[in-house]
Amino acid sequence: MFAAACLLFAAAQEPIPWERFVREVYDPAWSLPEPTARELVVDGREVVHLAAAMREWVRRDFALAPGAEPAAGHEPVLLGDLVRELRPLARDRKRFRARIEELSAKLPGLDRRSVEWLGQLLRDDALRGEDWDPGDDEPNDGLLLLPPWELDPEVPGRHRYWRERGGNGYVYQLAAFYFADAWSIATTDCDLAAYQTHANNEYEDIHAVPGSLVRSTDPAGRPVASYRVFYTWDLDFPYSTYDCELDVFIHVDDRGDLVTETRSDSEDVYWTASRDLFLPVRDHAGEWVCFLLVQEFGIDIDGVPDRESDRLEGIRGLVGSKKKLCEALFAGRRGEPHNPSDPGELIADFPFPGGEG
Repeated sequence: MFAAACLLFAAAQEPIPWERFVREVYDPAWSLPEPTARELVVDGREVVHLAAAMREWVRRDFALAPGAEPAAGHEPVLLGDLVRELRPLARDRKRFRARIEELSAKLPGLDRRSVEWLGQLLRDDALRGEDWDPGDDEPNDGLLLLPPWELDPEVPGRHRYWRERGGNGYVYQLAAFYFADAWSIATTDCDLAAYQTHANNEYEDIHAVPGSLVRSTDPAGRPVASYRVFYTWDLDFPYSTYDCELDVFIHVDDRGDLVTETRSDSEDVYWTASRDLFLPVRDHAGEWVCFLLVQEFGIDIDGVPDRESDRLEGIRGLVGSKKKLCEALFAGRRGEPHNPSDPGELIADFPFPGGEG
């Protein structure tokens, strides 16, 4: 009944013009920038931009060598095909390893990095355990964490938020398979009360700002939405808490993928921003298998010493907890995946928080 009421409210809410949305609600220039080549060199070492790598990965034909063209009668093998075959073996490390080695021997596009990533993403029994601790980076927690890239405040042309920010500029990168449909993922993302049940969370309060939900349509005709979230996070002794109000921006990017972005200019943080990219994983027949989430996230709290371990624990706790919740929600529905061919349909219809006010 509540969901139906929310849908009626959302349908009745008229989108505002894009120019007004950018001026008064959310300017896309606030969003986390795409890294330059220089920002992908950290402490003298080149790091992988996970989002770019995963965009290629979900579209790769693993039956082809890099740069090769398919011959007549070629049968492609896409990421969804590999996931379908390997996921049932993920709890049996020996069988999983044996099968993936067999596949890598006959699939020229299945390189060592892909073998490593598939193992890290599909083997998630540690995440399912009662004693899962996001403070530990386990090889079988279903979460792939890569080294961060580093924001450069001197990149020309960026919004002053990025040129004038204080603190460190590390942007952490994590990926996870979500075996859940778009509706279940969005429902989990927007269930703010459940955030206080996440593993190792320290939320004293978290809620949507009433009346903050605004919808619009971008210049390409794609629906967008934005709302604000306020939270208070408890810090370790001798510090107390910090408050943060996040701007949330949900849209479809130029490649047609669903994206959720956040940022804040709250006084308690030098800066914070995130980008969640949801890549559909399909098999060679075009059938949907799951989503691949790629999250980029950074934060620096004013007056609190930098502790990378806290940031890594936070990002693993958030993504791991959401993975379990959205997958349980999807499994409990036992229905056909609600995955619109155009993610903009989801944005246009979904009852995001912040609508009441």
